[in-house]
Amino acid sequence: MTRYGLELVTPPVSEPVSLADMKQHARISREDEDTTISAFVTAARQYSETFLRRQLMPATWRMSLDCFPAEMRLPLPPLQSVTSITFVDGNGTTQTVASDTYYVDSTTEPGRIVPVGCWPTARNQPGAVKVTFVAGYDTVPATVTTAIKMLAAHYYEHREAVNEGGLTEVPMAVESLLMSEQWGTL
Repeated sequence: MTRYGLELVTPPVSEPVSLADMKQHARISREDEDTTISAFVTAARQYSETFLRRQLMPATWRMSLDCFPAEMRLPLPPLQSVTSITFVDGNGTTQTVASDTYYVDSTTEPGRIVPVGCWPTARNQPGAVKVTFVAGYDTVPATVTTAIKMLAAHYYEHREAVNEGGLTEVPMAVESLLMSEQWGTL
């Protein structure tokens, strides 16, 4: 198994659920808590991404590998594009792999990169190979945006870890929606 590390290079510039849509869903007309509501939408998106192991909104990531594997599988589907592949050569110099020397398959999940011939030789060191890529949906599935709205509304209504009336957890409907999306993409 090839070890890798992930680093978020450029986070999403927007959320899959707008503040206006969230407020309409939660029947909120006041404006004094817009910042709090937006934070709950972000938290609900992040929860959904972790649950689904997917990138919802387009973001740029950098994956570090110790060496070139025969085939690179990129985490956090769906893969939109590969920005660059760099590696440290035997002399310790960082080189960029020419884009015409590898294929990018963004139709499979996870997305993958395979060389046209052979990969170049990378120095034997941790993180010698770095792949920068963009992942995320152009349009997030409706089941996921619905789950995000429901979860953000739950966060809005239950702002403490434990309520006086008893313990509360992520609503079952949210996980049901996310699981339906997870199974629908296999």
